[in-house]
Amino acid sequence: MTLRIRLALIASGLTLLGLGLGLSITYEVLERSRLADLDQELKLQAELILQKGLANPKNQIPSEIENELLQESGLSSAQLYRGQQKIWEGGAVQLDQPLDASQLGRSGISEAQGWRVYTLSQQNLTVQVGQPLLPLRETLTRYVEVAVPLALLLALFSGGLAFAAVGLAVRPLERLTQAAKGFESGSEVPAIQGKDEAATLAKAFAGLLDDLKTQREREQRFLAYAAHELRSRPLEPAWKRPASKGSSRPSSFPGCTARLCGSRP
Repeated sequence: MTLRIRLALIASGLTLLGLGLGLSITYEVLERSRLADLDQELKLQAELILQKGLANPKNQIPSEIENELLQESGLSSAQLYRGQQKIWEGGAVQLDQPLDASQLGRSGISEAQGWRVYTLSQQNLTVQVGQPLLPLRETLTRYVEVAVPLALLLALFSGGLAFAAVGLAVRPLERLTQAAKGFESGSEVPAIQGKDEAATLAKAFAGLLDDLKTQREREQRFLAYAAHELRSRPLEPAWKRPASKGSSRPSSFPGCTARLCGSRP
């Protein structure tokens, strides 16, 4: 696996990790934000229903309030209890049992059987209003279905960009590698451009290759000259060379025999 591919995979992995973390945080923020808005809405509805129930001696809820709060607002279900007895129910969904039986006589937010329920109690009355969480879950699921493929595409795109960018960065090293492979055949050492770390390293090795090439050419010239000299001026034994003026040649050499040195005058 080449350096370009490794760095591209690392870039893709880091991008995917960052996007995954960001999507998880966004999912959590969206869910908490929507639940906070829903809780506030349910609280306002419960306070209004309880106020109307306490204001009526028979704890009856006016029909106009029921229509306005439970239908137009989209509230799915609302129940009014006196003690453990249900005395009123309204909304789009009619239930035979409390939205959250464990919260009767208490106050606060709870979840029961896939419903978000706000319970408000005062005196002997308890109001429970709630909405199903299924629409919220479906909305968040659609968000995930859109965000996850988009994150994968962005990760692939990031990997492609990293692959191209690393290719530009290591191009001096690739050129130097090709020059090193063709060094024996006498290929030229390329000129390296750039000032980054990879280019600086490539320039240093290019200079080394150039010095080696110069030394190799010098050695080849020397060998060619020496071969030419040997062919044009063969070596002669010292005793066969003409003596120069002022020089004396010994009549014999230690260890020299007629067989080895030949006959001499």
